[in-house]
Amino acid sequence: MGVARDWINSTTERSRRQLQSVQSAQQKHVFPTVADFRGRFPELAQRTFPRMPKHPVPTVAASASMAFGPRAAFVRAMRAYPCEDPVADYAVDWVLSAMLWSSGARFFAPPSCPFSQAQARDMRPKRWDSRTVGRALRRDHADYAAFAGVDMDGAVTSGRARMGLLPELSSEDILSKYGSRATFDRIRRGFE
Repeated sequence: MGVARDWINSTTERSRRQLQSVQSAQQKHVFPTVADFRGRFPELAQRTFPRMPKHPVPTVAASASMAFGPRAAFVRAMRAYPCEDPVADYAVDWVLSAMLWSSGARFFAPPSCPFSQAQARDMRPKRWDSRTVGRALRRDHADYAAFAGVDMDGAVTSGRARMGLLPELSSEDILSKYGSRATFDRIRRGFE
């Protein structure tokens, strides 16, 4: 009986170590950035932290695929939605971020993302009207676009938004997201 117990313990310990190594290899340490416009809306992308942060890091946007917070904050945000029209999948992150930010929420990337799944963002509801939703967002949530570094009228995403940096451009934000000033400067030059 002792041999069987030892064998099970060693097997489960080995499996546990293998699972931990697989999980740590798959675990992402990412923060959101603003990418190119798709039609009338900027899409969100993600960038990997240079090293795993110890604490949540402030970001410019939220992701609809993983958002946590008090229920009251989401209720306030849903009330801030400027129209009754449904939203296409590719615009959900931007619309959710604008509504949450305008209703007082702020965004943070967790130190690590427990799961990540790539998905196509092509679903469009039958009544999707990008003009109506876009006009309503420009009218009611222009402050969020300015905060994020996006010109909605000109369909231009600033380099700061593409890098996922907050408007203050603090050293702490730059170093937590890029690791060093040299890396930050190298990447920033690509957006000039």
